[in-house]
Amino acid sequence: MPIRALIMQPTLPKYRIPVFRDLASRPGIELLICHGLMQGIPLEKADGFSTHVHPYSSIPAPGGGFEWHFPPFGMLSRRRIDVAVLQWNIRFLSLPLTVLRCRLAGIPVVLWGHGYSKQESPAKAALRRWMGSWGDAVIVYNRGTADALVAAGLARDRTFVALNALDPEPIAKACAALRDNPAILAEHAKAIWSIPGQEFNPSSGPRLLHISRLNEANRLDRALHAIAALRGTYPAIKLVVVGNGPDEKPLRALAAQLGIEPHITFAGAIYSDEELAPYFLTAQQFIYPENIGLSLNHAMAHGLPVITSDRTEAQNPEIEALRHEHNGLLYAHGDDAAFRKAIVRLHLGSDFRRTLADAAWNTIHGRYTISRMVDGLEAALRYAVASRKGDMTQFALPANS
Repeated sequence: MPIRALIMQPTLPKYRIPVFRDLASRPGIELLICHGLMQGIPLEKADGFSTHVHPYSSIPAPGGGFEWHFPPFGMLSRRRIDVAVLQWNIRFLSLPLTVLRCRLAGIPVVLWGHGYSKQESPAKAALRRWMGSWGDAVIVYNRGTADALVAAGLARDRTFVALNALDPEPIAKACAALRDNPAILAEHAKAIWSIPGQEFNPSSGPRLLHISRLNEANRLDRALHAIAALRGTYPAIKLVVVGNGPDEKPLRALAAQLGIEPHITFAGAIYSDEELAPYFLTAQQFIYPENIGLSLNHAMAHGLPVITSDRTEAQNPEIEALRHEHNGLLYAHGDDAAFRKAIVRLHLGSDFRRTLADAAWNTIHGRYTISRMVDGLEAALRYAVASRKGDMTQFALPANS
C-alpha cells in the first residue's frame, strides 16, 4: 500500500513545486499539500500532487507574532492519511493541537523546520527541542543544525536532513539560451546597468544584484550606504534590487537622501527564470548584507558569487552552502568597511571572481539538488511510518540523505 502523506505549508510558492512533484513521483508515495494563502506570494498550481487550500492566519503580537494553521478535522484520519508533516516552529500555536489530534488518530508525525532561531535564546531552544520530541521524525535544512540537535539530545536515528534546494534545470536552460546569444546578452547588460549621464562600459562596475522580499531584516540599507561611500572612487557602481516588500519605500527614501538614486534601480518583483537570467548573468556579484536564505542558492545556481555577513547563526539554513573564499565571501558582521572591502575585492579581482563563480555553480548543481532534498523528505516519511508500525525492516535510508 502507498504511504499517503499530508504536508502542511503556509502557502504554495513556485520554488516548492518541483520538490513536491519529485516526492509525489517516488514509488509508494501519495502526496497531499494542505496550504494557506500568504499576501505578496503568488499562488502556484499543483503539478503531480493534490492540494487543499485551508485558512492560514497570522496573529500580531510583540516580538513577531504567532501563526495558526490547523487542517480540516476530517483530514487527520487514518482513512485519509498515513503520516502528517507539520511546521516545526514554536510560533505555530496550532502545532500542539494538531499533534494531539494526530496522536489520537494514530497518525505518525514528522516535524519540518529550521531547528533553530536567528534570535536564539536558551528558553526558545529548550521549547523547540521539547516540541521536537513530539515527532516520530524531524527534518531540518542542513547538516550542521542536525548535528547540533543530536548533540543536545535529539535521537540521531530520527533526525533527517533535506538540504533546501531550487530546481537548477530551468535556471541552466534560461542561462544557456542567453549565453548562446552574446549580442542579446550585451543589450541586456547595457539596459540593466547603464547610469543616466554616463556612457556605458561593459567592464565598468561594480555591478551589484540583490533579490529578496524587501524587509528590514535583510539590512539592504547597508548596501545603499556602501554605494554612497564608493561612488567617488567607482562612479559606475550600481545596485539593482529585484523584489518588493514593506521596506521598499524607506529604501527609496534613503537612496534619495544619500543622493545615489542614479546608482540604484528598483526593478520590482520578478519570478520567471527567463526574466531573471539577464540580471544574474550580467551582474558581477550578489550582495545580501544579512538574513540570506534561498536567494543564496539562486545566485550560486547562476554562477554568481555571494557576499553576506559572517554571523552565520543569524542567517537562514542555506548559509551552510557558502564557503568563504571558495564560492563566496563573508564579511565581518556589522563592519561597514569590511562590507565595502569585499565588494571592491570582487570587482577588482576578475580571476578570483571567476574562480568563486565556478565553485558556486558546482556547489549548487552538484550537491544542492531537488533529488537530494527529496531523498531526505522521503526517508523521514518512511521512517516515521515504519517506526510507528514497529517494523523497521520496511525502512531503508536513501544513499544521499
